[in-house]
Amino acid sequence: MTSLETIQQSIKDEMEQFNALFTSSLSTGNGMLKTALDYIIQRRGKQMRPMLVMLAAKSCGKVNLKCMHAACALELLHTASLVHDDVVDESSMRRGRKSLNAYLSNQAAVLVGDFLLSKALEHAVMTRSQRAVKVVAQLGQTLAQGELEQLDNLDSEEITEAAYYDIIRKKTASLFSACAELGALLSGGDKGDIARFKGLGTLAGICFQLRDDILDYIADDKDGNGALGKPVGQDMREGKLTLPVIHLAHSRPELRDTILSIRKGRATDGQIADIVRMVIEGDGIVYAEKTMDDFCNMTQGLLEGIRVKEMLIPLKEYISFVAGRKW
Repeated sequence: MTSLETIQQSIKDEMEQFNALFTSSLSTGNGMLKTALDYIIQRRGKQMRPMLVMLAAKSCGKVNLKCMHAACALELLHTASLVHDDVVDESSMRRGRKSLNAYLSNQAAVLVGDFLLSKALEHAVMTRSQRAVKVVAQLGQTLAQGELEQLDNLDSEEITEAAYYDIIRKKTASLFSACAELGALLSGGDKGDIARFKGLGTLAGICFQLRDDILDYIADDKDGNGALGKPVGQDMREGKLTLPVIHLAHSRPELRDTILSIRKGRATDGQIADIVRMVIEGDGIVYAEKTMDDFCNMTQGLLEGIRVKEMLIPLKEYISFVAGRKW
């Protein structure tokens, strides 16, 4: 049995209930909105975030309707942020398929994203937990701040790991953290449980993003597309400097100006291809993988203290999967 199958088997019934609630909440009689929402539902991925809600909840108590609503709120907020990010980044593809803005239009995508945000808040209210509503509301602010910082960073002359981690904590890890926190909170976990899973979610999110950044350099088909269904080096084409290239900038100071030109959108395709090659041939990928392993190892102490011991293996498999998944 694979890691993913082990995870899915441990929360099979709960995820079926979640998917039924999630799908029903997106029913509408509006023609264009229905087209957009159907497209979103069809493109659902492995659902790592709602799965984390369920895993955390089962590790602290029992999955209940409040947990389901929290999972829907967080998945809808995540989906809305992706829809809006694709408009901001002018992306035409996501995970190997047309992004919603390319499928419909930028105008429609922005409005659909707004609809998803309002639905997320509706589900948050249905948890009947003031803290859950606050977590979801603050998460929305954090995601937006992360995107704004990333945009602002395009004009920066500095290339630092600190800035990189600040952005990924806001844009990615904060969502995983909220999923684990609310799963623990709404299933009846105590303060220790909630703090443990909040930290566990943060580490899982950092691992998830580091793996994403590594996969951006790995060709997966004859056309040169990466393992994420987009061209290798696409992050740099969008002006995003991730950990492998940041490490290259520090180890090869003579490349600093070229790497800064990538961030500012002035580099040629040839220059980007050269930097990608140097990251791969150097130790940029190795460095990022070791860093990811270090964050992954930090989860072990948190996992040892979980209340429901039979959930230990699924949780370990979850961490392993986000840190080394195959798409």
